[in-house]
Amino acid sequence: MKRTISTVAALALVALMATPVMAAKPNLTFVTHLTLDGVQVTGNQQSGFVLPLDGQPGLHDIQTTKTKANPGVVAGPYHFFLSASPAQQADLVAYFALKGWPQPFLDQINAEIAGDAPFFTLAVGAGNGWFLQDGFHSGLACDVPDGITCFFEWGMYQLQIDGDYPVGSYTYTGTLLGTNGASRTFDIVMTVVR
Repeated sequence: MKRTISTVAALALVALMATPVMAAKPNLTFVTHLTLDGVQVTGNQQSGFVLPLDGQPGLHDIQTTKTKANPGVVAGPYHFFLSASPAQQADLVAYFALKGWPQPFLDQINAEIAGDAPFFTLAVGAGNGWFLQDGFHSGLACDVPDGITCFFEWGMYQLQIDGDYPVGSYTYTGTLLGTNGASRTFDIVMTVVR
């Protein structure tokens, strides 16, 4: 006896064969460490970083070190925004207001404090070169500084923190895109201590 496939079954089989199989995208892992003025700080990306500051005015550079991603991260800028409680936001706004900065500086830093502008950008170059770019300087940069709305020339400004920055834990959230198409949101926690 010869078996035949019904028309409905044949159409279902053709439809099944034509449906693309969606492969699950591998996860994206990201690990980094930080240095403060070239000295590695304690902690890591998973547990958070401890930034020991001396409480004195002056700026300190924050850089990445021993950064790895698997798979690699697509080259480009990845913005990280501060996720702060209302009380933490109020403390930071008051701290920067006491500096006597001009209004455009305060507008920029207040936008960062509110989470409306990136606090820093993880700039990823070809071959996964990593650079922490300061959001404040970048937000006030242009081709020709005019001293009114633009104060810095375009450039790569290293992430910096004031030596008298308020003590506390600060969470910055950003999303990275892997070379495999996977994306993942990461929190980087920096705790300022004296």
